[in-house]
Amino acid sequence: MARAYEPCEKEIFPPSWARRQGHGKLYGKTYIEKYLDDIKQMFQYGEVSSSNKMNASKMREQLMLKYPNRFSLPGEIEIKKTIGAFAQKQQGAPKRTVTTRRRDLKPEWEKNLEEMVRQRWKEAPKVLYKDFVTLIGNDQALWPSDLPTITTEDKETSLDMKKIKAIISSVKQKVRKDGKRSLLN
Repeated sequence: MARAYEPCEKEIFPPSWARRQGHGKLYGKTYIEKYLDDIKQMFQYGEVSSSNKMNASKMREQLMLKYPNRFSLPGEIEIKKTIGAFAQKQQGAPKRTVTTRRRDLKPEWEKNLEEMVRQRWKEAPKVLYKDFVTLIGNDQALWPSDLPTITTEDKETSLDMKKIKAIISSVKQKVRKDGKRSLLN
């Protein structure tokens, strides 16, 4: 007869030794940090010579060759995100914040025009355009350099009425939308 099996001390594991961590807690930030130096090295190697550039899948293959028995290698998507971050840092691109958005970078004349339209939004764009022209004045030397202008065949410069009226119309639409939203809330 066979004897009853009894495990030795090395085979006895503490309770919950095989439990898996919850969703999103398995790898964490340190998951890719172990391989950041390798990924950065491959990225810089590709920057030196464009023939050595690698995409995320090639980088993952290189990591698999370098660490053959590891199962915690980052996936292609994680590597793509890291490559994108490296490229953005290298280009010196600023992170998008509230102050770098388009609406905050508008020239002063456009801000003044929008304010005028917001105050008198019920008036026709033609009337608002005429008032804007009188506000700016006829002296072209005092016009801002980024003001939309048209140069005719006679080499005369005048305001681009279509572009300015388009700005007026878009602001009027925004004011109407905001008014409707405030009525609904």
